[in-house]
Amino acid sequence: MHGIDRIAVDDDDDDDDDDDDDDDDGGGNDNDDGNNGNIRNSIFIELKLQHNEFFEQQKTHIQHGIKHLIST
Repeated sequence: MHGIDRIAVDDDDDDDDDDDDDDDDGGGNDNDDGNNGNIRNSIFIELKLQHNEFFEQQKTHIQHGIKHLIST
């Protein structure tokens, strides 16, 4: 079974006054979900790839097992 090789977590859901907004209203965090959304998507894609790899390996093991059972 595979572990997670890479994971990036930025749990910045607090309402601090980061100046990462795209508008000129003087407030911060107007574009807060942009970076967090990208990180969530990256984690989801990485987990999905590992999930697919794991099941492909399991499918291969099962196919080899079936071939072995048939040949005996």
